[in-house]
Amino acid sequence: MSILISLPDFDFSVDVRDWREVNSPNDKRVADRCYAALHLIVWKKGGVYLVYDDKERLIYIGRSLNVKRRLIEHLVGNDPRTREIKNSLYRVAGFYVDDIADQEIYEAYAIKTLSPLHNRAKTSKVAGNYSGCH
Repeated sequence: MSILISLPDFDFSVDVRDWREVNSPNDKRVADRCYAALHLIVWKKGGVYLVYDDKERLIYIGRSLNVKRRLIEHLVGNDPRTREIKNSLYRVAGFYVDDIADQEIYEAYAIKTLSPLHNRAKTSKVAGNYSGCH
């Protein structure tokens, strides 16, 4: 028996190519411009987001209880874990899901079926994932 899941239609799709070179996360002017650029994304709303590069290849899928805040972290942050994604960002799209369990299900399903370049933790590519589960 298999579980049938389908991803919801996108609630937002935003071009973010101008933010790849932002390197001042603590500058209020930068943050204000970033908020304005992401105006289509609702503040304090949870969901799942998909990140595309300039060739429209899917490079990352994530989820957050506050999608807009998380995308701002990707866009202006200097965290080494997100730097590679930041440098490839071109467009983000996603859908809102309030329930965290549903977010996890949609994210895991999307990663497994769409195989984004930078997601590894929820795929069979990582040895030992869910190895204790039967």
